[in-house]
Amino acid sequence: MFLYTRRLLTKKNNFQADLSHFIVPLVYIVISNFIFETSHQQNSLFTFTLVGVYLLLTFRELINSKKNAQTKDKTVNVWVNVLISAFVFIYIAGFVLKGYYGLETRDWLIDFYVVSSAVWFFLFGYIFLNPIILYGRVILLKSIVQEESSTDFWKFKPTRPVEQKHLYIKTALEDSYTDLIYRLIKTQEDDQLIKENNYSIDFLSSQLVVPKSHLIYLFNYHCMYRGNDYINLIKVLKAQRLLKARYLEYKTVESLALECNFNSRITFFKNFKKQTGMSPSEFNVNLAV
Repeated sequence: MFLYTRRLLTKKNNFQADLSHFIVPLVYIVISNFIFETSHQQNSLFTFTLVGVYLLLTFRELINSKKNAQTKDKTVNVWVNVLISAFVFIYIAGFVLKGYYGLETRDWLIDFYVVSSAVWFFLFGYIFLNPIILYGRVILLKSIVQEESSTDFWKFKPTRPVEQKHLYIKTALEDSYTDLIYRLIKTQEDDQLIKENNYSIDFLSSQLVVPKSHLIYLFNYHCMYRGNDYINLIKVLKAQRLLKARYLEYKTVESLALECNFNSRITFFKNFKKQTGMSPSEFNVNLAV
């Protein structure tokens, strides 16, 4: 867990140096199996000591990463915190159970396996609910963009050379731009959010807690639509989702425009036709056909 979380936080991997962490447990295993047999009490003390040391090392990596501000991926930060919390809970549970049953007995192990299994079940559930952990941001996002037409306008490589004046933003977003794109995709599919707010670049900046300049950079270099064009596109995509859900069977086109946060019917018609090549009514008729 220590090596895994350190890799997530620092984005560095040194296989040869990491091997040194296996020396102490390997030496203990050799001694306990081939030189003289160690007691269950000795094995327990060794295990609790080693796990405790590596939990402290993991906490140190977490503190250093926050001080150095190296990790800008919020998904990674949340996952690391969940993972550490789960292992700390398992460690404390083992410590308490061992103290309750006594150092000399193995009776505590059954209850420990039950507790740790429950925690692992929670961790696996958390991973499956957050597939970005399992697949990684780039692979998951590429899959989303390839399969969903409503996201294929996002690009992972800059669509054009980055201008000199924007290089500092490129550097600032180097490790987090895919995470920001992922969060934007989740936001642009939130129909309630689009309806109830003044959906704009300023609103997205406050909602995602990122500088407006960072969003503008993404629209300029990683999206096929700029600023206001992107905002109008997201509203039109919502309108298409509602039309596919047969919205006009019981509502009017005017109410559809308001539902998608367009100020007027004319603005709605103009942007809808710009994106789809047809009016909302024509689009609805084609759906029926």
